[in-house]
Amino acid sequence: AAKLAVQQRYGLVQSSSARLFVFLGRWVKQKGMDYIADVAGWMLDNFEDAQLVMIGPIGDPYGSYAERKMQMLQQVERYEGRLFMHAGFLVVPNEVKLGCDFCLMPSRDEPFGYVD
Repeated sequence: AAKLAVQQRYGLVQSSSARLFVFLGRWVKQKGMDYIADVAGWMLDNFEDAQLVMIGPIGDPYGSYAERKMQMLQQVERYEGRLFMHAGFLVVPNEVKLGCDFCLMPSRDEPFGYVD
C-alpha cells in the first residue's frame, strides 16, 4: 500500500512489482548525488521495473550538476512514469521511506550517515 501511495503521489506508474529506488537528502558532493545522476539513465534503461525518486535541496555545484542531468532524463519519453525529481526542500510522507525497495545513500566521505 505504501509503494502504491508513493507512485501515485509522484506520478509514477503504479505497479507493486516495480523496484522503487529513493534518495532523500542534500544534493552536495559529500552525499554523492552526482553518482546517482550519472547512473540513473543506465539503471532505467537496463532494469525495466526500476523507478527512481530523488528529493532534496541543492547545496553546491555537484548538486547543480545532478539537477541538470536529472532534468535531461525527465525529458526522455521512455522514462515517463519511472522518474520523479525535486531539487529543493519538500516535506515527504512516511510512505516514501516505507514504500521504497532501495534507499540510495552514496557518500564520498561519510563513514556512516544518519538514516531515520
